[in-house]
Amino acid sequence: MSGKLTLKLVCNDIDLHSKIVSIGLFDDVTLNANLSESDAWGNVDIILVSDRAVNVNEFLDYINTSAYKFKQIFYMLSGGSGGYSSNVRNMLKTKGVNIIPPKLTINQIVERLCKDTGAKISENKNIFVFFGADSKVGTSITVQTIAENIATHSRCSVLLLNLSGQPSVNYFDVSDILNLDTIKVKIINKVLQPRELIDTCYRKENLYILPTSKLISDMRHYHPEHIEYLVSLASREFDVVLIDAGSNIHLGMCVGSLNSTNNKFLVTTQQDNARSYFEMINEQVFSVLDLSPKDFLLIVNKYVNAPGLYLPSQLADMYKTTLAGTLPYLEYGWQAER
Repeated sequence: MSGKLTLKLVCNDIDLHSKIVSIGLFDDVTLNANLSESDAWGNVDIILVSDRAVNVNEFLDYINTSAYKFKQIFYMLSGGSGGYSSNVRNMLKTKGVNIIPPKLTINQIVERLCKDTGAKISENKNIFVFFGADSKVGTSITVQTIAENIATHSRCSVLLLNLSGQPSVNYFDVSDILNLDTIKVKIINKVLQPRELIDTCYRKENLYILPTSKLISDMRHYHPEHIEYLVSLASREFDVVLIDAGSNIHLGMCVGSLNSTNNKFLVTTQQDNARSYFEMINEQVFSVLDLSPKDFLLIVNKYVNAPGLYLPSQLADMYKTTLAGTLPYLEYGWQAER
């Protein structure tokens, strides 16, 4: 992209407007409620229109006569629209419209916008998220071991965010008093101060740990955008941020964790049931969240080199992702979970 482009938003999403303005990659980002005053807009390079503000028939009428005015056109589908039929989507594509699918968070919408327009958005290169193919593959112990090793062998400040939604899993002697719920209200209202985050963490030299929510009933209060806000703040305060996202993809804290970085690791084992469960997640959930197995690097945990068991390279092909490495099966590894 040579130079900054002007962008017109036709929607009622103030938070989306604020986010796009804050990244500083577009000039003159303005918000309009509808298309009625479009003739007075002047020179606009890109428009992003929400189906909540302009229904699809009105939008099609508009681009049939005005598409030539813009370099790029985006149409943002909402969950309430039902996603529209494939015929409608195909019609929009034939007219050069970039479709933004429903149920994306603000960060994902901005990433899609920047990717399709060629704008370079800075990546959170110090954030790494670990997601489990199912609940028994050892995701928590894997990410905690990695966190301890980084902290031990470097001078980096390392933050481990336990966003797994597994309050009973605790491999460290961490106080039950301070945890994610301690700062819940400030996270949700996006007023959390860095010092408050640091003070809520358990500290072991240069390793900081924020335990997950202790109340199962409270986990539903954390929406993806809340977790994205927390992770973004943490990435500015710590050298390395590791996230245990667990495997509960139905939780907002898990979705928010996956949305927070491109550095995603999928933890699995050689067991068929883990792969079967992940395939169900991929088919039913990832497709809606605009995620793909190709977004992950694969870690094969509890690996056993034995006849009749899949090789790591075979598992990577089955999961349709790239192999990052293996961790061996330890005969007494179960003791870590006592």
